[in-house]
Amino acid sequence: DKEVRTGYHASKRTYTQGYKVHIAVDESSGVILKSFTTFSNTADIDTVKPFTKSIKNIKSFYADKAYKSKEIDEHLENKNIKNMICLKEKQTMTNEQKQNQRIEEKNKHKIRAKVEHRFAHIKTHMKYHTTRFIGLVRNNMNFTLTCLASNLKLLAHQKMKLIKVQNS
Repeated sequence: DKEVRTGYHASKRTYTQGYKVHIAVDESSGVILKSFTTFSNTADIDTVKPFTKSIKNIKSFYADKAYKSKEIDEHLENKNIKNMICLKEKQTMTNEQKQNQRIEEKNKHKIRAKVEHRFAHIKTHMKYHTTRFIGLVRNNMNFTLTCLASNLKLLAHQKMKLIKVQNS
């Protein structure tokens, strides 16, 4: 694959080669609204602007601490999008300050869990561990189809639960 790039995974302190996938999930239903595939050397914060431009009527933006930056904060403020990006813990914080911040951030993490659940479903149930094609376009199409299949399974499961509730 001539397009493949090498990126640094800071939390694992390793280099990875290939592509990264990003998804936007509906806060209430858990349905994947948008997906992007990028090169592995693309910073996570570089996907915020494409997401906010492509999703209509976005009211809030939840993300992990990798997406936190002054530039993104300003971008979300200019677009009138509620900034719900998780805060980073600083080394200079006391244990009490860290505990208080964790308590304040708990609601953000509950919403973010829906994104992580979608990724877990795609990785475990749909066996999407690695990219299988050559080129960004083909891998993006494959991941988009995987997201559609994941949405169909989620909606079918929710409908089955609704039918069970109505019958009981």
